[in-house]
Amino acid sequence: MEQQEEKSLRNYYVNCVLRNKFGLSNNLAEIVSDFMLNFYDKFFENFDPEKAKRYRNAASNMMMAPRPNYTSKIEFYIGLMDKDTKSYHYSKEQAKQKVFDVLGNCTIVEATGSYTNDAGERLIMDTLVATKTLEQVPKDYQHDMSYKLKEIFNQSSILNVRNTCEVRYNNESPETVRYIQMTMDEYGLGWEDAEEAMNAGW
Repeated sequence: MEQQEEKSLRNYYVNCVLRNKFGLSNNLAEIVSDFMLNFYDKFFENFDPEKAKRYRNAASNMMMAPRPNYTSKIEFYIGLMDKDTKSYHYSKEQAKQKVFDVLGNCTIVEATGSYTNDAGERLIMDTLVATKTLEQVPKDYQHDMSYKLKEIFNQSSILNVRNTCEVRYNNESPETVRYIQMTMDEYGLGWEDAEEAMNAGW
């Protein structure tokens, strides 16, 4: 009964404000006040002040928390056909080993590339795409590594592309995964937001 009386008083109050302050007609004020109060009740139906407070505090912590490390990803496109003899001096496995010797740990993918020489002749050649990730890139790294690879495979040039990206290994423990999923379910967050909240000390 008290809830019904409170709702009636709220409806009356909103009605008066809409008519007196905003100049709505009686009929329109009645419709708008009903809509506003029903919307309010529905919107805050599951409102939990303590949960909202935790979420607000966590969001503040997330803004102050250190951001994930960003790493440079450098791709080297290495043609394996000798530019002068137009032949292959190494098997693909031998060529991969040569690249590993120069770049160290990296990821190598086999590809097919085309190159048009000065005579206008298009050559189709076996190519390796080597991807190297580094948190800090030494000075002249791309030039120096490209020069070494160019010498080994006798290429006119080595295309190299550098991008800055966030590197994720997805090596979370089962306990961490459960905690993040629990946070996702409780607060309706996506994986990255829940993970960031956890890292911020939520």
